[in-house]
Amino acid sequence: MSDLDLQLADGMIDSHLHLSEIERKGLDPLAVLNACFAAGLEYALDIGISTAGFERRREWAAKQPGLHLAAGLHPVTSAEAEYQPLLAALASQLRDSAVVAVGETGLDRFRMYAPMECQRYLFEQQLKIAVERELPVIVHNRDADGDILATLDAVSPPPPHGIMHCFSSGPRFAEEVLARGFHISFAGNLTYKKADEVREAARMVPWERLLLETDAPYLAPQARRGRTNHPGLIGYTYAALAELRGVSPAYLIDRVRENYRALFRVAS
Repeated sequence: MSDLDLQLADGMIDSHLHLSEIERKGLDPLAVLNACFAAGLEYALDIGISTAGFERRREWAAKQPGLHLAAGLHPVTSAEAEYQPLLAALASQLRDSAVVAVGETGLDRFRMYAPMECQRYLFEQQLKIAVERELPVIVHNRDADGDILATLDAVSPPPPHGIMHCFSSGPRFAEEVLARGFHISFAGNLTYKKADEVREAARMVPWERLLLETDAPYLAPQARRGRTNHPGLIGYTYAALAELRGVSPAYLIDRVRENYRALFRVAS
């Protein structure tokens, strides 16, 4: 896509995007991916929010080297009447070789898609699946810090690894999830003018636990806020985090790429 705004450098990764939603916004997912990978993107992780559309997502992954999949049930699905068919379908999808993680799953008090006990049940079941499958779990958290921690602590054995995606809390919550073995991923909201607490958290996350994402088509960085987000814009977030931590963009690119490879067991 010759007219696509690309802010990329070789080796950048996007650890969380939604190709199906990018398509719903009017962009051609494969054309976007082709342009971004040609411009330097090395890996991208397409995230599931329901079991619908998995075969199409699988076809996209087969056509684009470097694209991986996660399969999960977002809190929005907690409003469904029957959970067991959803969980059975998810279990089947997680057997696919293209799937490297469970997610996204989690809790949302901002939207309150369903009562918290319903959301927690679905979250707990997916945490257990992640433990059984020995896969990272990708966690959605919206205004539910305490509930997230309580649910993580209620699962035994706990998930061995995972990502707190699109981090939007402060350093205290960051310390709690780091203590539980999680990586923390920062999105375009890191660049927002009022995101001081997010930036404070981003300064203290250990290098080996850092990831970056777009959450595309949502949360375009400040320089492109209000537009449809896509993986080609992740360079703005890399630049902001490199400046925040006082390192070169190249150093940050290398560290984030190493973390992605290690967490998702991707061969270099």
